[in-house]
Amino acid sequence: MPKGKWGARRIAGASLLALGALLTLNGLWIPAKAVLAQHLLERAWQRTLSGRPGLPPWPWADTFPVARLSVGGRAVLVLSDSGGHGLAFGPTHVSGSAAPGAAGTVVISAHRDTHFRGLDGVKPGALLTLETPDRRTLRYRVTGSRVLPKPKLTIDEGDAKRRLVLITCWPLDGMIPGRPERFALFAEEAPQPAASKIRTSIRR
Repeated sequence: MPKGKWGARRIAGASLLALGALLTLNGLWIPAKAVLAQHLLERAWQRTLSGRPGLPPWPWADTFPVARLSVGGRAVLVLSDSGGHGLAFGPTHVSGSAAPGAAGTVVISAHRDTHFRGLDGVKPGALLTLETPDRRTLRYRVTGSRVLPKPKLTIDEGDAKRRLVLITCWPLDGMIPGRPERFALFAEEAPQPAASKIRTSIRR
């Protein structure tokens, strides 16, 4: 085989290896950024709980934590809605829905391959918790899920009952971005656990 063809093949092979390495690094960077952001957000959340809400987790951030969400034993901090780019750092509260802790329907969205990975495995009856800036912990019981054909959810603004909806892209194992379908997990407020009774013995 002519040397020119061998050289061309080597260049093509090296180019493919380089492209593969770049794609791998990009795929690893997105989850790594999501994990790192949660550590920085934790510091901002602690400041929120101490009475200083709205502080950005890093100097150039245009978002801040508004709640802590626990799903399947895994807790993540939820960001205020700052547009689609905020999803790279954590789940975001969808503007137009009820604020975390308020009456009505709270809607939270996140990427399917980071913070809401495996969301379709959360079954009806599972318990979700939402911690609010005023240190309340609300419990929600999962009632069901469904695939939405469009990234649009109709909310009854007059509903005073506390509900929680978690939304991510569908299918959860999809490789092609930009599809319109969304996976939605629905939950309703569950009764809060009764405070334990402390018995005090009195000696006479």
